[in-house]
Amino acid sequence: MRALVNKSGSPGFGAEDEAEQHTHYTTLTQGSKEIRLITILPGEGDSPVECLLSSADLGAEQVPKYETISYCWGDASSRCSILVNKVLLCVPASAAKALQRVRSPVAQRVVWLDAICINQEDAGERQQQVSLMSLVYQNGDRNLIYLGDEDIREALRSVQAILGEAEAAEGSFTRLRSEGGTWLYSDTGISAEYSVTALFRLFCIPWFRRLWVLQEAALAKENVCLCGPFEFRLLDVTRVAAWLVYKYYFVDEDLRLQCSYAADMNDLVDTQYGYHNIKTGQMAGILYLLDLAQQRLSALDVDKVYGILGLTISPANGQPRLAITPDYGRSIAEVYREAAWCILRESGDLQILDYVRHWTTGGELQLDGFASWVPKWHRSKDLDEHPNFMSTTFDACLGKEMILSHNIAKGGACLSAGGIRVGRVSKTTKRIKADDDVRMKYLESVLDEVGSMVTAPPDKCSLKQAIAVTMVAGVDVCYQPVGPEITNSYEAFRNLASKETRRASVSSVDSAHDEEDTIQATHYAEAMYNACMNRAFFVTESGYFGLGPHFMKEGDVVVILYGLKWPAVLRELDGNQWLFLGTAYVHGLMTGEMVVKGEAEGCDAEFFSIR
Repeated sequence: MRALVNKSGSPGFGAEDEAEQHTHYTTLTQGSKEIRLITILPGEGDSPVECLLSSADLGAEQVPKYETISYCWGDASSRCSILVNKVLLCVPASAAKALQRVRSPVAQRVVWLDAICINQEDAGERQQQVSLMSLVYQNGDRNLIYLGDEDIREALRSVQAILGEAEAAEGSFTRLRSEGGTWLYSDTGISAEYSVTALFRLFCIPWFRRLWVLQEAALAKENVCLCGPFEFRLLDVTRVAAWLVYKYYFVDEDLRLQCSYAADMNDLVDTQYGYHNIKTGQMAGILYLLDLAQQRLSALDVDKVYGILGLTISPANGQPRLAITPDYGRSIAEVYREAAWCILRESGDLQILDYVRHWTTGGELQLDGFASWVPKWHRSKDLDEHPNFMSTTFDACLGKEMILSHNIAKGGACLSAGGIRVGRVSKTTKRIKADDDVRMKYLESVLDEVGSMVTAPPDKCSLKQAIAVTMVAGVDVCYQPVGPEITNSYEAFRNLASKETRRASVSSVDSAHDEEDTIQATHYAEAMYNACMNRAFFVTESGYFGLGPHFMKEGDVVVILYGLKWPAVLRELDGNQWLFLGTAYVHGLMTGEMVVKGEAEGCDAEFFSIR
């Protein structure tokens, strides 16, 4: 049969020959660990791909040797035909290119590739094979990552230059994150010569943003990247990405943002330095994995959950911590709610509530059929709508365990959680938000408004100190807890803001060796911006004040829920039903003070039925 090029421009057997295609998948045994493997027949250049398809049992004592292929599907409408068991099969053009790139000119090569090894027309089979995905990648000899045909020669030179410098540095990759997992940032730049443009193009390759590749790369024994004629280690690229994030203040902003996907991947694939690694037992938390999934691309929204299942399997017992069976017939809301209940059962706390991000229209909540306490993992964080996470150093519930009024095993749409009521909101500001070019003046105006809303803090500290601490949500620009000295930085900021109309960055002030008070002021502005943006300042009827969701209103209620590190803001509905709006920072209540008070007064837990 002659070689033709189809309409997508991919080498194949041609659209005119696709009439020969017919269904030729044999049925896999239900409930087994049976998969299909591809034997690629030898070939060179642009000649069409020919291969054989056979089945293999991953549960057998001897599993055939094979390699997995990880790639980006790309445009689903771009198709071409390959010859499988002497029968034409129409496949994604990207799959055909990947097979063509990895085949040998002289020998057969056995691989697994999802678009061909799974019958895409059989929903039941797809569902079953997704549950075996972790075994597929764990049992493969190598994971071959097809990145396309880009000319990345200059990018690879830059990778090696930066990698050499990083490996020579004392401590190198061991100092990239704190013990709690927060990124740390260097106070020195990169001396190695590298191309920002070339590296940016490398990290813009779509593969790095795909959701499923996290599991594929993390579970594989070895990852080798193929791009054009080049072959190189994935680990070199992800380590360089992590190093670029570490050099935060000295790296081009666009490059820094784009390489962050590969940097997060490094924590999963680097068995020596990665902060989270399934192979070494340093497993990532489920909420952390779902947060990564939320930022990545998948064709189906339910795959935000299904795509990380393999990363939740415990090395100790081989059981998934997120015990969900893939079912593509269920709605997104149902799958996410089941995942949320699994997390509650596994964690024993309510920390999942801090991952809830709501969308609003005209200041009103848009729940889209979701329970208000279930995160919408299919929607990426909106920088114009959502605030930063609160610091995890707080413990407003004083370590008290989550209390639910119903059997946690039953699940359901409502979460009835116990806690203590703080009080109703009596006053709020509008959403706090500022453009860079007027940030200093705007933040100063916010402090003026806040000062007019409060008279005295509920604790013994001065009003100035209470406001200074609250407006940075209790942490400095490096997310470390603040002390009384924050008042000095607050005063320095107020003094500087009266003179400045534009915000100076931390790096520009530090590198210029400006006066100490100017540095303090700028650091305070950065910390305040991080804490306040897309939040609102509020005061309760009982005099407590803090920062909460920007759409909160007078009459909303602040509560301490047992099992949640931060106070929560709820909105009352009819029949003792509540909506969860978000977490909050409340001055004087972040280290369990309300719990101590409640116990001293003999208060019983109040239950809030959140739907």
